[in-house]
Amino acid sequence: MNTLSSSLTEQTQRINNYLNDETKLYQDWYQQIFPPSDNADSEAIAKMPSVAELKTMAKQWWQRLYGKNKTVVRKLFCKTPLRNGETACVWWKRIRDVSHESRDLIIAIMVDLALAPIIHPSHVEVSVTVMVTNHFLDMVCEGEECAGPPE
Repeated sequence: MNTLSSSLTEQTQRINNYLNDETKLYQDWYQQIFPPSDNADSEAIAKMPSVAELKTMAKQWWQRLYGKNKTVVRKLFCKTPLRNGETACVWWKRIRDVSHESRDLIIAIMVDLALAPIIHPSHVEVSVTVMVTNHFLDMVCEGEECAGPPE
């Protein structure tokens, strides 16, 4: 197995694990977005927030990230064609209501490829999985400018 194939297999497995364990997803997201101090003498003094609190934090995090990078994200999803000629938003709107167990995994990998430039590489899988499972693509793909073929 070549390095790229091995990397995609590992990435797919991590995303799949997150899709199957919401608690691990949000706890890993929190620990990667807000890493503990590197100071070996310090100890954690607060307990991990609840999953409900972490979901709220994740929504606020995405809204800030999207707000800072809206132009770039919308260009990637609304204007840049995928291999099949559709934009990511056109594709998302077509398949988002399809019930299929691997749909979220496929979308997470697609988003990963598009958003890697604005998300720190060390937490791409967990961040992207949070974005997909919370339907943040609906926010990205809203509006008429994301409704049709690329310009």
